[in-house]
Amino acid sequence: MNNKHIGKHIKKLSISIEKYINNTLQKYELTSSQGMVLSFIQKSNGELNPVDIEKNFKYSHPTVLGILKRLQEKEFIDINKSKKDQRFNIISLTEKGKSVKNEIQISINELEERLLKDIDENSSEIFMNTLFKMIDNLKEIDDDKNNC
Repeated sequence: MNNKHIGKHIKKLSISIEKYINNTLQKYELTSSQGMVLSFIQKSNGELNPVDIEKNFKYSHPTVLGILKRLQEKEFIDINKSKKDQRFNIISLTEKGKSVKNEIQISINELEERLLKDIDENSSEIFMNTLFKMIDNLKEIDDDKNNC
């Protein structure tokens, strides 16, 4: 098997996934990044702050603040000071945010079904293990960069 330019193919897949999600969420005037953050907030079921989002998606602090600002402007989320520690902002879904969470989850499920079409479970498992290993390999580079 030819593994040359694997990063290029992963990037092409990433772009296709992003386009699919953008098209699905267009009716709500949401981007794929905003939809993924909304889904992450919904799954947190508790107190969530911007740092949690930064770590999960590997987004920069300004990127997360921009996404959250737009989601708040569109009334999908509320941002309030933590009662435990006033230095932290707590993010929660509004009723409007809760109303689109099922559509986002359905969209994600349909996408995953499409991605795995005609791929047997064993191949899928091998791919996921390989993908996680690649992510771990790059984490080492990120860790080295942060320790400089």
